[in-house]
Amino acid sequence: MTIKYYKDLDYLEEVTFEEANKLQEYTGIFSNGDDVKKREHYDKGVLRFTEYYRSSDETEQSIIETLSASGSAYYIIEKTISKNYYTENIKGYKAKSLSSLSRRLYNNMGSIICEENYDIISVLPLYEDTKKHFYDYSLEDYFPITTAYYLPNGDLKYIEYGSFIDPMGQDTYRFTEKGDGVDVEDIASLADMLGLTLEQISYYLTAELMPSVDLNFIDGSIVFKG
Repeated sequence: MTIKYYKDLDYLEEVTFEEANKLQEYTGIFSNGDDVKKREHYDKGVLRFTEYYRSSDETEQSIIETLSASGSAYYIIEKTISKNYYTENIKGYKAKSLSSLSRRLYNNMGSIICEENYDIISVLPLYEDTKKHFYDYSLEDYFPITTAYYLPNGDLKYIEYGSFIDPMGQDTYRFTEKGDGVDVEDIASLADMLGLTLEQISYYLTAELMPSVDLNFIDGSIVFKG
């Protein structure tokens, strides 16, 4: 297993262990080849939290026993890979108690398409916390160019365009629902801006993690089959 150290949570700038120890924040990534096994996130030399990828031959309880000994928060992740995308089921723990449940959908570039949180008691989605992202790597190679937000019932609240240009939000545009439903002309205008069909952008109109039609992720862009 190899360990690499990075300057921030974006994993964009690799540093040596000696350099990492001089930083206020850094991340250690433990890997077997190209497969990440564990990430340890440090703040002022103190372990803040750990992200651990569970393999099929490991039990959740054995991982809990090991990671809870550190006294810091940790996340147990189960990764499922499809042809052109992958999902992560994430359980957060404090000590040996479950503290959070979430799922993430990633495209073939490793960018988050959808983030979905769950109530740990009912195990129902908290749609008001769900976010869906769209990327155009010709404009921005890391951040999404649009993010969709939702109401508690899973209906669209609004889609925000342009936050990658101005993180302070002064030059962002909101494409929203009006009256009792989604403003079709508004969404059609956004689809045209993004180069999507109405069928493609329909994925962003509800909070469901997986779409009702198959997804094929090509160069980070969504293309619907069929």
